[in-house]
Amino acid sequence: MKGRLGTVVTVVVLLGVGFLLGSFWLQWRGTRLRQPGSEVEGTPVTVPEGFASRARVEVLNGSGEPGAAGRAASRLRAMGFDVVYFGNASSFGHAHTRVLARSTDRGAARRVADSIGLDSAISRPDTSLYLDATVILGDDWHDLLEVRSRSQKPSERPASLLDRILHAVHR
Repeated sequence: MKGRLGTVVTVVVLLGVGFLLGSFWLQWRGTRLRQPGSEVEGTPVTVPEGFASRARVEVLNGSGEPGAAGRAASRLRAMGFDVVYFGNASSFGHAHTRVLARSTDRGAARRVADSIGLDSAISRPDTSLYLDATVILGDDWHDLLEVRSRSQKPSERPASLLDRILHAVHR
């Protein structure tokens, strides 16, 4: 009986080792035979107009007014900007709202500044941020964002990203 059990154990171990070696060989062979990019197929996708140029913005509450960053972020989104973050600035008591250009594309920050009625954007590049602009709200933010968004007619407001994508698909 012992001889038979030893034979069964040996066969099982050899089958297991053979299975492992076979799977390693198939994996190595399959990886080696594939050519990079040879399996890529698909249909080209058109990017909707304005999609690539949509500015990524963060809004920081420097005024100290509770909820200011959230309300300003909503208004900037309605203007067509991609607000990726809103919260409090490192300090409060900022008298004036400022726009900081965070990337080398100062044009995006300039569009944000123009949209809220500021004359300029301050260059403060920060490669650790995936942003085009930072808006730091000051005590004057109501005058800039609330009046601006009310005076802008719905037809003048940029379409949302979803509207632009749907428009491009249905062309």
